[in-house]
Amino acid sequence: MKQKKKPPIKQQEARKADGQPGLTLWTDGLRDQNGGVGYAVVWRKGKRWAGRKVHMGYYQEAYDAECAAIARALAVAARQAKRHKLGRVRIFTDAQAAIARMTHDEPTPSRRGKR
Repeated sequence: MKQKKKPPIKQQEARKADGQPGLTLWTDGLRDQNGGVGYAVVWRKGKRWAGRKVHMGYYQEAYDAECAAIARALAVAARQAKRHKLGRVRIFTDAQAAIARMTHDEPTPSRRGKR
């Protein structure tokens, strides 16, 4: 009998977080082959899924969409926290550069000197 392959650790963590107390959100941003940029944020709302998807237009990068997705996830969490106590908030994303960018407010190399 063939042994089932285990999902990667991050997928295991995300599955474990689903169903835990608090709010868990998943984000993703992309740029398609036509240059269109957008993102999606999803979360559980009771037993069903809720989410938002946004087309951001053109002339942007996937990184911009990833940052916008994380910002939207934070806004969703803040809005829900006003209505009721959330407990722990978890945001899952695959955008390491966007996570690093969210930790400070210094201009990025491409934005230095521009206002």
